[in-house]
Amino acid sequence: IKYGPHIGGEPYPHPQSNPDNVYSKQFRLMYERDLPLMRQLGVDTVRLRPWGGHSHDDRDHFKYVLRKTGMCNAIPTFQMAKHYSEMIRDQVEQPDTGTNAALHKDFIHFAADVERLKRNSNPDGTPDGLNILAWSVDVSLDLENLMPLMTDCAAVPSSTTEDGKAFNRYVTLLKALVTWVQGGQQGSSAPSLQNAALLIPLDISRIPITRNYEKAIQTFIGCMPKWAPQLFEGTGKGTPRWLLSFSLPRDSASPYPFKGLLNSIATQLRKNKQRAVVMVADQSLAPDPGNPNTLCDLDNKTSPPTQQYDLQNAYKDYKYVADHSKALDGFILDEWQDDWDRGVRGPFFLALSSIHEMRQECVSGGRFSHDETRCNRRVGSGWVYPEWFGMAKISSVFWTHCSTPKFHKGLFSFLGDGTNVADWGFPLQCRRVLPAWQWETLAAVMIGVVMILQLFESCTKVCSEGDVSDEEPEDEMPAEDDPEYVGYVRIDPTEPRLRGGHVLEMSSKRMRNDAEVGWWLHSHMTTQM
Repeated sequence: IKYGPHIGGEPYPHPQSNPDNVYSKQFRLMYERDLPLMRQLGVDTVRLRPWGGHSHDDRDHFKYVLRKTGMCNAIPTFQMAKHYSEMIRDQVEQPDTGTNAALHKDFIHFAADVERLKRNSNPDGTPDGLNILAWSVDVSLDLENLMPLMTDCAAVPSSTTEDGKAFNRYVTLLKALVTWVQGGQQGSSAPSLQNAALLIPLDISRIPITRNYEKAIQTFIGCMPKWAPQLFEGTGKGTPRWLLSFSLPRDSASPYPFKGLLNSIATQLRKNKQRAVVMVADQSLAPDPGNPNTLCDLDNKTSPPTQQYDLQNAYKDYKYVADHSKALDGFILDEWQDDWDRGVRGPFFLALSSIHEMRQECVSGGRFSHDETRCNRRVGSGWVYPEWFGMAKISSVFWTHCSTPKFHKGLFSFLGDGTNVADWGFPLQCRRVLPAWQWETLAAVMIGVVMILQLFESCTKVCSEGDVSDEEPEDEMPAEDDPEYVGYVRIDPTEPRLRGGHVLEMSSKRMRNDAEVGWWLHSHMTTQM
């Protein structure tokens, strides 16, 4: 299952931004709640999002909880989108692969983090190391643009076109990573990944479902080992594999051809002696705001949500194709909990020609509401909406994050019949999202400093002035013998019945001379009239 703790309405990161450290201890109450529930579904492997920071202690606890719940396998993901977008920004076709380049440094840090995931780090000696089955990246080729170019293997996407440039940037980046893992005379730069398969993402939902779409995808899969043979070299467990991502659309005039398409791809894979892992999401929301949404209707306690039927059928289709083709090595559920802000993209950034296109933002959508009719795109004969439904409903209020699974006993689970899944009716579990101790300490220090400065300022005023009240003293009344000053102002109305010279006179003992009295009277008169 693909998992990364996040709260409702959390924005999806931009491709050029650094990832958040979503497996740190401030999210521990969330993953300590979620991981045991995943295990009830029969999950044995977690596909991890790219993570930020280099604090091993935070991820050590997440690793410990994984092992404690019985999930010992992991598939880490390297953030390649950042370096791909930098190539677009700098308008270069080849990445900088020097030892001092940012790409090399980030990948070495990633490999070191993976090595720590594999090692035992529990102080009491209890085994908590994870099996790294594979590793992957967060960028996929865009089949929607590449499919029209696929005629035969001689037609390598040319760098003279924008789509060709995107293809070649993507391939050269992957080649650099594979070279560092495989090593040469100087040895591998990432030995922790040598026995783990590289999963090359391919968003199948981007295929334009037309008359010849099956032939086009077969051509593409057959040609890739010839265009980039280095990406598919290896033996045994370390042999690279495709990571095929499917999104099951809603409102299809005819059933989405998941089983037929997967079988067609698996046949081509077996022919080319390639293998793949399949990732599936029941992703879209039917545009029916006037009626209850049966896709994930949590108020209906008697019948399961439609989403679970779809996933059950997809899992059965996968097992059928896997048993007959012998070319599929795993099923990944995307994703654990609802994700409201992926825009119109799939689970990966797409290798496109501009950073703005890579973001694939849903401008008219909402981070805190379901986008039932906005930012949709067509897949086959149906529509896909930017709503990604997982196996758990989520909601967030202030600093509290709540979640409840959408399981039904006897329905979907990785165990086959769901008999080990608890009865329907999980309570809504809420956890407070804790800030990092560094921020708590900094806030406390700043508040203390401000209080000390205010106290010092008040004490200084009391000692020097004796009275620190902000009240202004009342004006004293003039004495009887104070001089009296007089001011005049003349008014000449234009209205016939009021014509004639009129003089206003004011006398005052508070002002300093006649001119000041006259000025005050004139100013007051002009504001009133």
